[in-house]
Amino acid sequence: MSNPAMTARTKLALGMVIALGGPVTCIPTLLAEQLPPNTQIVLMEQALPQSASQGEMRAIASNLNAQRSEYYRKGDWNGLTSLYTPDANFIQLAPVYHAWQGRDQIRQHMQELKDAKASDLVLTVMSADMVAPDKMRVGGDYYVVTQGGQKAYGHFTQVLRIDGGTWKIASHTFARPEPITAAEVGACGLGCKTGFRGYH
Repeated sequence: MSNPAMTARTKLALGMVIALGGPVTCIPTLLAEQLPPNTQIVLMEQALPQSASQGEMRAIASNLNAQRSEYYRKGDWNGLTSLYTPDANFIQLAPVYHAWQGRDQIRQHMQELKDAKASDLVLTVMSADMVAPDKMRVGGDYYVVTQGGQKAYGHFTQVLRIDGGTWKIASHTFARPEPITAAEVGACGLGCKTGFRGYH
């Protein structure tokens, strides 16, 4: 086989490995030996680290969300929003649909929850999967501690992304049946549940 054909074959293999987020450690020696020297250097420089284990990914996501909850309890909106990327999407599917984008709008929603006497947000990460070397998909359950200590339960998904060398929330989608903020109560009318009976 000619060198150009062999080079094309190796580039295809390299592209597949990178797309799957795996390490470039299994290119056959025969292929590498038949490549021009410069191509071998490129292959070495583009090698990716091994993917994290399931437990490690869940720990990263759990720690990030625990920090988020701590900031919420303290009312530290700068700290809380620093855990999101500057262009983060924050999407509520229920009790009413609403989408916020960016740290300022996320801060606004957190303040609305506080104004409604919601004292805590507790997230439990149930799954975490690496979808790219710098991106993780996370899912789980959460509850909001509302006025009187009752709990409104819901579910969430997140996309975490490495930003500035640390994991941050790039997308956060959540849903719960009960309205909590004044805006939610006003928008729901008779279409939402009232009271804060939790669900799982």
